[in-house]
Amino acid sequence: MDRGIILRNDWGDSMYYHMPVKNVIWERLLLTIVLSFVTMIFSWLVSIPLGVYSATHQYSLLDYLLTGINFVGRGIPEFMLALVVMWYAQSRLGMTVGGCLASNT
Repeated sequence: MDRGIILRNDWGDSMYYHMPVKNVIWERLLLTIVLSFVTMIFSWLVSIPLGVYSATHQYSLLDYLLTGINFVGRGIPEFMLALVVMWYAQSRLGMTVGGCLASNT
């Protein structure tokens, strides 16, 4: 591979979109940044209050429940959870996921 391609800002043309690859990447980059930021804010808005509650109400039933949910959530690999959510959205909700057509099975 020619190392000068990226330095010259010549990433080639997309055969699928029939446009330069750098344009395809830059079009999607803003949405990716916004999605990452919203996800981070949402996780803070959920985790900080639950952590404060769990710290101030130690050994209560809800503390044990939140700790158990946390252990299960941390133990599941993210890619596996994403595949399960994608399967559920496609098979049960009839949504198109990842460019696949939804089936009626």
